[in-house]
Amino acid sequence: MAPELFPLLVVAFTGSGSHSGHSHHNNATVPDNWMYDAKAVDIYAMGICLFEMVELRKPFADDYSKEVMAKIAAHQVHYHGKEVNEACKDLIADMVNFKPEERPNVDQVLKHRWISHGRVFNTIMNRLSTI
Repeated sequence: MAPELFPLLVVAFTGSGSHSGHSHHNNATVPDNWMYDAKAVDIYAMGICLFEMVELRKPFADDYSKEVMAKIAAHQVHYHGKEVNEACKDLIADMVNFKPEERPNVDQVLKHRWISHGRVFNTIMNRLSTI
């Protein structure tokens, strides 16, 4: 989950939030001034999926939602796979940037050197061949 969605998660799980605004689960509401860029959220999600494909694990796994949220907020993405090249790591870092306005758009992702040089398929297939 992209960090900018945390206000929605807090409302959904705690039932807290402003009493004005849009209705949500448990009759809780989201504050009127809360907004997010859906495209930036999607780029974040794609970056997390890419991480999972090259690392074969979740970047923020934990037993408790609060711990996962803390890891996302602290931006703790660590690689264990020796085969993940720096260009791929660079793309993932850009896509999962904590600040949505600093994430690349789809065109920028597609023009990234890791994708434009054809390394996507080879990297993912090499990682999958290790399982």
